[in-house]
Amino acid sequence: MLPIHLQRRYKTTNYLNLAKRVSYVLGKRRNKQKEYFYHISKKRFIPAGNTLLAGIDPILPNCCVLPSVKEENLSEIIEKATNLWSKRVGIGFDLSKADKPLKILETLSKINADIKLDHRPQRGNMAVLNINHPDIKSFINIKSIKSVYNFNLSIVIEDKDFDYVTQDFKNRKVIKYAAKKSHKTGDPGIIFLDRIRKQVPYTLNTDSNDILRPIETVVPCGEQGMHPYETCTLGSINIANPDFWSGDRLVVSELISSINTSVDILDDVLESIDYDYLGDQDITKVSTYAKRLGLGIMGWADVLNRLGISYDKIDYIEGLIHYIGQIFKDTAHQRSREIAIRDGYNYTDRYDRKHLSITCLAPTGGITLLTGNKGFSIEPYFEEANKIGWKDHLKIQSLWQYWIDNAISKTINLDRQATVDDVYQCYRESYILGCKSVTIYRDSSHLNQPIRTSKECMECAI
Repeated sequence: MLPIHLQRRYKTTNYLNLAKRVSYVLGKRRNKQKEYFYHISKKRFIPAGNTLLAGIDPILPNCCVLPSVKEENLSEIIEKATNLWSKRVGIGFDLSKADKPLKILETLSKINADIKLDHRPQRGNMAVLNINHPDIKSFINIKSIKSVYNFNLSIVIEDKDFDYVTQDFKNRKVIKYAAKKSHKTGDPGIIFLDRIRKQVPYTLNTDSNDILRPIETVVPCGEQGMHPYETCTLGSINIANPDFWSGDRLVVSELISSINTSVDILDDVLESIDYDYLGDQDITKVSTYAKRLGLGIMGWADVLNRLGISYDKIDYIEGLIHYIGQIFKDTAHQRSREIAIRDGYNYTDRYDRKHLSITCLAPTGGITLLTGNKGFSIEPYFEEANKIGWKDHLKIQSLWQYWIDNAISKTINLDRQATVDDVYQCYRESYILGCKSVTIYRDSSHLNQPIRTSKECMECAI
């Protein structure tokens, strides 16, 4: 039996029934119900969020990105956002082209807060602002003075904003101010936009393309940068699953099998989205052209626990990350190429594969509860998070980033004694190490944080 809150969320009493329902709906397109049921029921792979309501509700994407918001198109953006929010689709917004971005943010936040749904919570949202916008400091400070409902905030930084000679940000004052506020509230994060734009083929990411406009923002948790009107379809492989391990040895054939099937499942999710129900022709046009997947992993901390390796023993686990990461990337990309051949896509048009991008690391908060793992995505266990130095957190993120098409949703945890300069240096090092984004959280910076660690007993209390 599932816990009552998961029964309500996924509208079933036990996991096997959930797996059977989802597998039947997704597998019937290509008569793969048994194959999909095998991998989902054994918790080798679990699709995310809205997909787990397949067979009850229309199949919908997890998140969407809308065009840059400005005063001239605000009414249209509000109409589109309200429609998506009513269907529990999270949204990424760019406010960099607005004259008064804070006023727009407050407007969107209020509208989002006024939408009343049933017991399943709305998805979150992301608002970003370019570091060179005149209102950037007010944007950074807004959560210190006002409640911004259901929005994460991030600063957009481009390559030109970093000085390669000094190995530091050109606009240090703004970044130091951001570090001060993030030290206090956890916001804002930073998005390195040029790196995210380079994740996709150049020919599909320029103004010469009549369908895809340039990427300006990311989805609510930052793991996907997407073009305006793109949507994402998420799911994660549980690399801690016992099927993938024989003692301390990775069973590569089993992992490859699940990666292949997972790409198939997400491709069928993509092709099964009910765009008529979603009711937005712009989203239909762009999303069906780009065909972006978001295959991730979860259970990394559980793998390390199985192997008896501490999360911060970088010398021990760097090789393991590269070993698993290369299998993950190469297998997923090869399967996308095979699907392109099967479905008749022209390699010249599709950059040697069917899907614009294939892998990202989403937070896996909800679906990890279905696996019994203690570790979300590539995060450490809760009780370990603040005992690990921020440099080790960041190094782990950068090692995984090397093998991931899109970005990584990960929190760089700092203990409560961390300084504002620690946060600043974390921002700086994240760029030097090749990350595509960075988000920090200092222990006890929120009085109502849901998870606390007592230094006396080192036990995790929720």
